[in-house]
Formats: sequence, structure tokens, C-alpha cells
Amino acid sequence: VESYAGIAREPDPMQLEMVASGMCSSALEDWLASDRDDTPVPSMAFIDLLGNVRSKPLADDALAIVDALSAMPFGDPRVGELAERVRHKLRFLGARPSAAGRLVGRATPRRAALHSDVWGDQATVFIEYAYDDEPELSPHTLSVLMDSNLAAIKDCYLGHPLDEMLDMIRERLAEHPEDAAVMRLDEVSVDEAAIILAEAVSWSEDGLWEFPEDEDALALAALVTTRCDALVDDAEARGVRPDPPSWHLRPSALDELDVEQLAELLIASEHFAAEREHGANEASARVVASFAHEWIDGGVARFGPQAAEMLLVHLVPAQIESDAHADEIAEGIVPTARAWARLVHAELDLSDDALDVVLDSLASRGNGFGARLGEEMERAGVDFSDPEQVEAFMREFNERSFEERGRILGLE
Repeated sequence: VESYAGIAREPDPMQLEMVASGMCSSALEDWLASDRDDTPVPSMAFIDLLGNVRSKPLADDALAIVDALSAMPFGDPRVGELAERVRHKLRFLGARPSAAGRLVGRATPRRAALHSDVWGDQATVFIEYAYDDEPELSPHTLSVLMDSNLAAIKDCYLGHPLDEMLDMIRERLAEHPEDAAVMRLDEVSVDEAAIILAEAVSWSEDGLWEFPEDEDALALAALVTTRCDALVDDAEARGVRPDPPSWHLRPSALDELDVEQLAELLIASEHFAAEREHGANEASARVVASFAHEWIDGGVARFGPQAAEMLLVHLVPAQIESDAHADEIAEGIVPTARAWARLVHAELDLSDDALDVVLDSLASRGNGFGARLGEEMERAGVDFSDPEQVEAFMREFNERSFEERGRILGLE
């Protein structure tokens, strides 16, 4: 409580909610990994601790934080019951309710929007909230960046009113027409946004919020989770059943093919034939087909810049670790990926601008993918003639962070 001295005098309820979210988020990963039936939700644990405050100078701030924590129940009705008992203790010490405390958890969702790419790789959902009882408080927008390839939330933040956020995006797209050609910006209903956010939260619960690296984003994990719960509960109470999210779905006839059929289709294509002189080969084609079939959700033809990076950073190093055709794969994967990009963009009837973005991202890697990996192996002193040393290096390489592997392979 001493760390948040004076928080009871804060007029903005969002500041209180951010404090509570930071506290709960610090315990969220352990709770998600636990047997949740036997483990108190994060907010209960902190409220219980605040019930031990015995210092009158701290009572006001403790009460304000309890109010904020009570707005994050994680679906457990006992949170409200415990909060009321602790409030009673704090009021006995002389704690006075804060102006912001009475507003926490009462922000009303007003509008929503979705900013997505044409490949179904990533999207940001925006939900604007306002405090109806306090019109002088400016609305705020909760923004959540989702990655369908990682099946995770990559970032989240609180920002300006929705109109200001959308104006900034439109200005940026106007300044960069190459981005405007491959991005969409649509206003959606709050109920549609709720189901989109619910899917993303379910992804990150499985992944324990492992991808956001920014501390501010991680501190909002609890707020995102509990606001999502409230949105879904409200929709269900009104009998609303929005359609499942489709922003990342790109169905095609290729979905009916197995891995071998996909590889044969790619190898027989004119695009693959054109890339043979640049190193495209059958071993790489089977790796690409396996990636599309087994790693990509939402349609095997989905292949945008993020999916391409996933292929090169995640799957290829793992494949090289155990594949007898490791050298062929390392040298041929980039031209083969270019052939695949052309094939699937034609299949989905995506624009030339969309294809150019993916080809440009692959062109920047060139045919040096294998060379960069080889240079890293040389720096590590690997004897290329010793299969056990090569396998041991690749095993260690695959344990490195996504970012470090991308830097080494030239994917920054």
C-alpha cells in the first residue's frame, strides 16, 4: 500500500484499475497454471492481504485499492463478498471512500473497431469505454493486438477515445499507401469485439501470456481478462450469440489436401519451376507443405509476412535438427517459400500489393538463410562433419528466444 501512497486521491478510476491490474497480473501466470478450483483468483489473494492493514494513514489508499480489485472477480462471486468484509474492516479504521473507487468497474463499452491485415496474420481489436455517471471523464480505448500464427495476444494498451485512435491509423495509412493496400479498418459491434477478444484471451490463457514483452502490456493482462469476462457475460445475459471470429480465416480448396498432396501441388506449379534456378527443391517444398498443413490455423493458404517469419524462425531450424536433407532445406527454403507465396496468393485471389509485401520480406532474406545459420554454427565451433555436434547445436539453437533466432537469421 505504501507503494501507492496517495492513490485514494486519484480522480481517474482508470488509474486505480491499472494499479489493481498490475497487482493481479503479477500473479496471473501462476493462477492460470494452477488447479483453479483449489486456488483463489488473484484479486482475492490481494484483497485478503489488504485486510491486514492496521495503519490509519494507509487505510484510505487500501480501501481504494480494494475497490479496484473487487472489479476484477475472474468469474468468482466470492471476490465481492470478501471485498465487502475487508471494506468493513478498513472503514472501522476510519478509511474514507474515494471518488474514483466508486466508479471502478463501471466503465461502459460504447463502440468497437477491428484493424486487420489481408492475410489473417494479425489484428487489433479496439473497444471504447466511458463512465456514464461522469461525463467529464474522457472515454478510453482498450486495444489488444492478436497474432493468429502464435495463437496469442502480442500487445495491449489503453489509449485515447476511439475516434482519435482511428484518425491516427487513417493518417498513418494515408502516409503509407503500401500499408493501406494490405490493411483493413472496420467498425464492429461491441458484441462482435467481445467474441474476438474472448478467443484471443483463451489463446493467451493457454500460452500464459508469454509473448508480450512490454511490462506495461503484461500489467494489463488482468484488466483485459476481466473486461473480456464482463463483455461476454453481458452478451449472454442479453441472449446475444455473435458468430465466431473470422478475421483470421482464409478457407480454400487447398484445405482438402494432405501434406504430400500440397507438396506435389507446389512442386508441379509454374512458380516452383521458376524458382528452381534460385535453389527451390523438393525437400524444402515438403517442409513448406508440412508447415502450411500442421502449423497454420484458419486455412493452409494463409501465408503473410508473419507466417513466413514463423516458418523460417520456428519450423526450419527444428527440421534441420533431424532431417537428412538439412543442407538442401537450409539453402532452398527461401526460394521455395517465394513459390508458395505466389501459389497461395493466387488461390486466395489476394492483390498484387499483398503478394509484393510477402515477396519483399522474403527477398530481404535472399538465399543467405543457410549461410547465416552456418556462420552461427562456425562461431560456436561446430564440426559440420559430426552429426551429433550439428544436432546438439540445433537443439540448443531452438531453445533460444524467438527474437534472438530472428536476429541471427536476418529476420529483424
